[in-house]
Amino acid sequence: MIASIGEGLIATDDKGRITRVNKQALDIFGYKRSELLHHRLTNKIVAVFENGKPIDVTDTAIAKSYLTGEAISQRANYRRSDGSVIPVQVTVSPLLLRGIPIGAVQLFRDIREEIQMDKMKSDFISLASHQLRTPLSTVNIYASMLIDGLAGDLTDEQRAFTRTILSAAHRMNELIDTLLNITRIEAGGIEVSPTKVELHTLLEEVISSIMPSLEEKNMSLQFKADDEPIYIKTDPILVREVLINLFTNAIKYTPEAGTIEIMLLKSNKNIIISVQDNGYGIPALAQSHIFAKFFRADNILLHDVAGTGLGLYLTKMIAESLNGDLWFESEENKGSTFYFSLPIHGSASRQGTFKLSS
Repeated sequence: MIASIGEGLIATDDKGRITRVNKQALDIFGYKRSELLHHRLTNKIVAVFENGKPIDVTDTAIAKSYLTGEAISQRANYRRSDGSVIPVQVTVSPLLLRGIPIGAVQLFRDIREEIQMDKMKSDFISLASHQLRTPLSTVNIYASMLIDGLAGDLTDEQRAFTRTILSAAHRMNELIDTLLNITRIEAGGIEVSPTKVELHTLLEEVISSIMPSLEEKNMSLQFKADDEPIYIKTDPILVREVLINLFTNAIKYTPEAGTIEIMLLKSNKNIIISVQDNGYGIPALAQSHIFAKFFRADNILLHDVAGTGLGLYLTKMIAESLNGDLWFESEENKGSTFYFSLPIHGSASRQGTFKLSS
């Protein structure tokens, strides 16, 4: 059975020593069986960053699996026997005896082809988005000139039609910005520039910017936080983008006269911002797909709410680029609560080719 598995398999004992390895794992990492058996896994199969620098053992999938007692699945880079770095999808399942780990089984899948395909798709989206900007700019300019009367006076009906054109062009520009941001983040090219930020002030600024949308739908908003200022070293532009996306989603997917509650909490390890609404909610069967690219739940389609299925995908990637996380709780027809967490020690600086488009 082990030999027939299509993925690479490595089993370890309670000391982290390799006890079994199949041919697929040997092919992925370039070792002979004798070079791995009875050796400590972390000494041979070393998880690294893309630049080849080793990742701290406590941050590896196997360490997380031992600590939680649960299966862990994640993308990671590993160093092969020849020193090259290979990207894989790794799944670690602990072997438990009376709740105590006595070993683990790891499955490895080479994802080089998948990453190459993703890069080709991202390159295409980026190219197409750039090419769309020029004609859209022309549409925006001439529609604005028409509204301003530079080509003569318009009738009320003509002015309404022109505003519709301008509004559609604006939505298309927003979609292009979203697509470009996604391709840049997927390529690891977004810059993270942490500075000292006071979160109460930042939240109040973002809340102020969405008030017109709240008033338009006759919605109420509550903001709850301790009086004490909360400072954190993070990138305010990226944090603001996450918050705007979460707040506008809460407004979009909540009927008129609904309520939104925003809370700012601080624990020993994290700062958490929650956004709760009493809107349409997310069906149970859709919840595992909610952060997938282009996914939209069936119940939202029934309510005819406009969207691309890209917002939460982008928002989660931005949160993770800040060393944070994004998750949610939801019940259909009762509403959703989204949680955005940042580590108390702040976000790590990252060099990038691009800043976020907004």
